[in-house]
Amino acid sequence: MGISSCLLRGPEDAFERLLTDPDAVQALLGSEPLPDWEMLDLGELWHGIHWLLAGSTWDGALPAAFLVTGGHPLTESLSEYQVRGFRPAEVSRIAELLQGISRDSLQARFDPDAMDSAGILPEEFWGQEPEAFDLVLEYFEPMRCFMITAGQTRQAVLVLGA
Repeated sequence: MGISSCLLRGPEDAFERLLTDPDAVQALLGSEPLPDWEMLDLGELWHGIHWLLAGSTWDGALPAAFLVTGGHPLTESLSEYQVRGFRPAEVSRIAELLQGISRDSLQARFDPDAMDSAGILPEEFWGQEPEAFDLVLEYFEPMRCFMITAGQTRQAVLVLGA
């Protein structure tokens, strides 16, 4: 299929350390389990979620496009992962947007042929998989709750892989 992505949420002070210490980013990416951070796997359907939120392939306006753009880059020198982080105030704006998004609004934006034509990952999946919308919802709903909780509890969020 394609590239996987995940989200991590954790305390603001831990995020601020990551901004100033590249070794801490390396340690975070290599640790099991992740101290102070809770992870949510978006699998390979993260790009479909981005399309439904932002209506674009690789860009878009924030906060809707947070899965592919914005935030603070943490891994400029690392090639294996792209990691970007959002401070609690930024997370709150994302959470506010997500609170207003319903299943029906996502369904109205879901166009498998357009998604395949635009190269939304996984490629050539959207028009061939009859359950594609339901599958993307299986990742969207937990992501929505994860981000809303992060916003309510003033946590920072990292986006890995996208």
